Amino acid sequence: NANGGRELRKERRKRKSCSGKPEPCQSLCRLLRFPGVGKTHLAIALGVLTAELGHRIYFTSAIDLARRMARALKENRLSREIKNLT
Repeated sequence: NANGGRELRKERRKRKSCSGKPEPCQSLCRLLRFPGVGKTHLAIALGVLTAELGHRIYFTSAIDLARRMARALKENRLSREIKNLT
């Protein structure tokens, strides 16, 4: 979304730390607000890198994870489900 990118650039110019650079947390929070700025691409790239380093990864959407946890809670197996994810 071109407008989302334009708004993100405006935000970056508005909020700078004392060093003149956006603080990492602020940058991440702003990135999460706008559509079409590459959040999914970033998540996939981090997941691939993590897998290449030998770690297990699990990629899902927030809504699917919430549904999975709700079902596990209803079936009285939430602790087991959380343990499976960690």
